[in-house]
Amino acid sequence: MRAYYANIKSRAAKAGRDPVLVKILPGALVTVAKTADAAREGRALLDSLVRPDSGTDALSIALGTDARAFDLDAPLPDIHETNQSQSGRHRVLERARRGKLTARQLAMALGGYGGLSFTSSTETIADEMQHLLESDACDGFNIMFPTIPGGVEDFVWLVVPEL
Repeated sequence: MRAYYANIKSRAAKAGRDPVLVKILPGALVTVAKTADAAREGRALLDSLVRPDSGTDALSIALGTDARAFDLDAPLPDIHETNQSQSGRHRVLERARRGKLTARQLAMALGGYGGLSFTSSTETIADEMQHLLESDACDGFNIMFPTIPGGVEDFVWLVVPEL
């Protein structure tokens, strides 16, 4: 995130814009609860709602090959190179290898929200956000909530006062 932030701010300055006026606000899914365990349970429930077909479609797109032909309960088969994004393909293959994931587990992970997320207790989330802000990784966050209105209320009542 810091490299991206520095790149955008530098490019803005080179284009004659004040980099301070260019704001980097990544989307961040926040799942907060009074305990980290309760937050992880909430996120696990959310992730469990991903439909297998949408996850398989996301896996197919990421790999550039039809994942519907895979044995979903086995590790990924050998995947031949395609014209699909090589960096995206590499990230997915590395994630599968590192986590020893089956094709189903990987598909479910890809079918859910895979961007920046904070899943923990109030203090931990506030500390992680503060760290990113103070380390020039972003200028703020576009907060996304796992549920409406509950996720909004949890963020407002638990995280905002800590921030």
